[in-house]
Amino acid sequence: MSLLNLNAPQGRAPRSKNAAKAWLGVGLLAAVVGIGSTFAANITLNGGNSTESGQGVQSVIYCGGTSQTVTATPFSSYKNTATNAKFSVSGIKITGIPKACDDTQFIVTAYPAGNDGSPTSALTLSNTMASATVLWLDQNSSGLKYPKASSPTSLSSSCDTNPNPTTSSGVVSTGALLSTSRTSYVSGCTFGYISSITADSGSSSSGNGSFTITFNPNNTLADATSLSKITVETQNDVIGTNLKPCTGGPSTYVCSAGTLGLAS
Repeated sequence: MSLLNLNAPQGRAPRSKNAAKAWLGVGLLAAVVGIGSTFAANITLNGGNSTESGQGVQSVIYCGGTSQTVTATPFSSYKNTATNAKFSVSGIKITGIPKACDDTQFIVTAYPAGNDGSPTSALTLSNTMASATVLWLDQNSSGLKYPKASSPTSLSSSCDTNPNPTTSSGVVSTGALLSTSRTSYVSGCTFGYISSITADSGSSSSGNGSFTITFNPNNTLADATSLSKITVETQNDVIGTNLKPCTGGPSTYVCSAGTLGLAS
């Protein structure tokens, strides 16, 4: 799929080159889900015009054969130190996710600019994590319930553990799981966390599900001034092997089948 170049006029006076580098640009998510296939789209950032951290760009995605408009919004943060003050990519928010994207993996990867179109290696988003893989579950229509993770935003190594809840307060039908690998589950607990999770309500023709990936601020994050594009891919779930739905309900549950829980 072609690159989106954010070089169109922004309706405001241009800023200096330093100002353009100081703010992370907006991003576009375009993803297509097919059976047994993976599709990718590209986001071009800081294309030379002034764009600001926290702005989002809409695009059409396809999950389960249904097209919807979603918005991808990257964020940056500034860390001032005596030797290495810089803006870093601190998180990415995805909104407008339709229910058709239930049980889908979103894979986010960041790249610097290449030389004369030559390929480049991915930037590390958080320490050694080159890509953030998010398993997205929106099971409100099916009635399935999953255990809530023990401490999903703690950035501790056991943040995604299943605490084996037995009551309705410990289970959830919509949530997400972060992995550093796209082919098998590798805990992303110390690299970042998923928050601001909202189910698609089905109240409109467009989806309104959402989640935010926040990278561990104590880790080495991607340099916002080096960031040229972000690829966002979607694929069918392969990392949720140890995430199992609970049985029972509606007030008492058995959630001991799997070892993982969802951020919710």
